[in-house]
Formats: sequence, C-alpha cells, structure tokens
Amino acid sequence: MSPGENSSLLCQAVGGLYMNDRFSDVTIVCRDVTFKAHRAIICTQSHFFDAALKHGSQESINGTIYLPDDDPETIKRVLCFLYQRTYNANDQDVDPKHKTSDAPDNAAIAYNNLFVYLAADKFGILPLKQIALRKLSTWIRDHYMTSSFPENALQIMESMPPHETSLLDLLAKVISENLYDLVAINDILELLRECGQIGSLIIARMVEKGTIVYEYADCRECGVYFNRSLGDSGTDRCDNCEAQRES
Repeated sequence: MSPGENSSLLCQAVGGLYMNDRFSDVTIVCRDVTFKAHRAIICTQSHFFDAALKHGSQESINGTIYLPDDDPETIKRVLCFLYQRTYNANDQDVDPKHKTSDAPDNAAIAYNNLFVYLAADKFGILPLKQIALRKLSTWIRDHYMTSSFPENALQIMESMPPHETSLLDLLAKVISENLYDLVAINDILELLRECGQIGSLIIARMVEKGTIVYEYADCRECGVYFNRSLGDSGTDRCDNCEAQRES
C-alpha cells in the first residue's frame, strides 16, 4: 500500500469520528447544543482547545468545554473542519432557533463563512482561517453588485478584530477594481462615508494604479454620462467611446 493510500485511509478514519460518540473524551457545550469530540484531534489543531484542556484545568478534569458566546452552527463547522478538513457554509442542520442569519440564502452563506473565519481566529486554527477567507473572497467577487453587498461589507468591517486586516484588504481591492460600477449603488457611497478605514485603503489602491475618480460628466463626443478619471497622461477617457480630453 502506497503512502498516499495510507494517508487517505487515516483521513477517512479520523473523518468518521466526526459527531460520533465512540471513543469521545471531551464534550463541547454551546448554548443548549452538545458536541462530542476527541482531545487528540481538536487539541492538536487548536491552540484554544489545547490550552482549555491542559492537565489540571477544570475543563480537563470535567472533560467539558463551555462556549456560551458562540453560535452552534459555527462550532459545528469548526469541528467538521478539524475532522474532515472542510466544512459546508450552507448547511442548516442545527436547531433552527440557532440559525446564523435571517438574511437571504446568498447573504447567509457570506455571514456563515465570516463567522467561521472569526471562530478560526479565536480558536487559533490557521488552515481554517485560510479556507474561510477563500470562500469569502469567492462570495464577494460573485456578489459585489447585489443590493445586499454594502450591508454585508459593513458587517464584515464591524466584525473584524483590530489585528485582522485580510478581509478589509480584500474588500478594498474588490471595491476599488469595480468602483465605477458600484457607485450606481447609493448604499456603497454611504458605506464609504461611514467607514473611513476602507475608504482610505481604496484611495491608496487607486492612487497606486494611477486612477482617481473625480466626478460624473457628459462625454463631449457621444454624450454618455460617465465617471471622469485622471489617467497617467492627465486626460479624461470616456468608457463608452474612449474619446479623450485634457483634464
């Protein structure tokens, strides 16, 4: 049997212990939802769980970790990753009264990934943070033109701990790359007015690219209403007919 096959069998064996009482030696209580887990699996991948179950601690003696401030669905996804190296941001198997978000399905997926990202940061699980960030990046790029995007972006910014900048950088990148289209959504302008930090990041990115938005104007050649922007040559260019003029 090849090393790859051995690794695959081990992953299947570990994954099979997810949500399985067999051989479990720790209980995680989140609100009124109880999860059975295994110290050898969760403590070796999480600084938080490792510290909580240190020899001699109350949690270690009782074999129980209480997470009263966390969301059961999010904890379920965290545990799923620790056992199976993946998670589903769209499952809703936990009691509906613990539903993460009342938003439409697409927005709920964004919030679910956001909460997994924050939980991974809290529990010290770097690989899970990276996966959640990739999932959020895909969602943001697929939904930045939806009407709910400004609200979603605001929640992301308000949820970030001070030491976390990855998601803010991602939002600034997507907004700056698509600013001409996004200004049609009035709420995005309100978002930029309210959140100076991301506004500063967007300006910095646009200056770096050599493009700064000035105002709307009518093209003198074709009459189309367009964003005036300063290019490297010091001229305005119409997005419709590409006519240029000195700014």
